[in-house]
Amino acid sequence: MMNDTTPAAAMPRFERDAAFLDTYANQLRMSVTTADFALIFGVNDDLAPGNVVVRDKVAVHLPPGVAKALLVQLQMAVEAYEEAIAPIPVPAAMASQIEMAKQQILAALTQQMRPQRTEPTPKLRSG
Repeated sequence: MMNDTTPAAAMPRFERDAAFLDTYANQLRMSVTTADFALIFGVNDDLAPGNVVVRDKVAVHLPPGVAKALLVQLQMAVEAYEEAIAPIPVPAAMASQIEMAKQQILAALTQQMRPQRTEPTPKLRSG
């Protein structure tokens, strides 16, 4: 509960930057480091059967707290959409990529968290 001496958080004012990018994406990849989450959005180019190329359009890097806020907001939006419209199926091609991506992210984070081995500094001989 907020008391009379606690200032209310000011709402930010949103302004569109001159370099604002509005793009369409139907593919998503993610990479994670201990510092940030990178969402890489792309478009599927079906050049020929069996020859699919994903063209990356933009990468968005988020600190962990903002990534968590995105997760919460997306979860709420998807649940509201599915309640109002219909369940959203995960595309079959993406479903198989999800588990593989999870394993790659876990491996990368585990590697980053391992203490770095350093070689002992050789002692200089005096004399």
